[in-house]
Amino acid sequence: MSAADLMDRLSDTAHRVETTELRLAAADQAAKIAGVSKVLVADDAAYANLLPENVAPLIAAIVQGASPAAYSHVLAPATTNGKNYLPRVAALLDVDQISEIIAVESADTFKRPIYAGNAIVTVEAPAGQTVVATVRTAFWKEAGKGGSAAVEAASVDAALPKFKEVFGELARHAEDKGVRAAALIVVGAADKDSKIVVGPEDGDARPVIPLGFTLPDVHEMTGSGTLFPNEDGHMMLHVHAAFGREGKATMGCIRRGVVVWQILEVIMIELLGVDAIRKRDAPTGFEMLEP
Repeated sequence: MSAADLMDRLSDTAHRVETTELRLAAADQAAKIAGVSKVLVADDAAYANLLPENVAPLIAAIVQGASPAAYSHVLAPATTNGKNYLPRVAALLDVDQISEIIAVESADTFKRPIYAGNAIVTVEAPAGQTVVATVRTAFWKEAGKGGSAAVEAASVDAALPKFKEVFGELARHAEDKGVRAAALIVVGAADKDSKIVVGPEDGDARPVIPLGFTLPDVHEMTGSGTLFPNEDGHMMLHVHAAFGREGKATMGCIRRGVVVWQILEVIMIELLGVDAIRKRDAPTGFEMLEP
């Protein structure tokens, strides 16, 4: 079953949301997916780094602002981003979320893995609520092409937090300057409620599910990392850092969600003559650095 088949089984109409900042080519590509009837484009600098604190209110506002029962399901891939967005969306909509569905029994009944994939359970969403769920895309065929969906601007009033997520800007800065390989050193401080990844939820599970941690207060920060392109040519930042406060330290991987407190110094050292790229490793879901 393809992603388009999944949408067909759940609803007669499927809309896709693209969060971009002047990246309308993505919306044009989404419009060509079979089964999609409309692509909503949220074109604003607030969504440039795909922060869940910004994207989740947008999705919830689209659902809440639509006509009654216009959206019966809100789906996202069970990637790091999808699993960051949808719990927040579900909370804003005041509904339960279903995780990592792999099969559809009916519009409100699904199968999902448990115990690191060693067992499959059938779950049913409560009647009368919007179904919010992540989907394990590896269990579905790629959607067909040939669609001709309308592309429209998403006109919503979503309340967004007021902060700057600097690490997402580093990759964009490198792309703008033509840097194709770099090493980084970072020194500064992370603000309260910054989010880091402190390991896998289950070391034996595949794909790897990241274990998140939220800093309870302002922390000193120092770390290092690399910057290389992926197979699509987009620059990918990989930074690990230590966060300390009052004699205690936490170490983790920076994805998106670390907010700078007052100042952060970043030393970017361009590496010339290096052709390494990051290639996706299907079992883990990581983008591995290869020469």
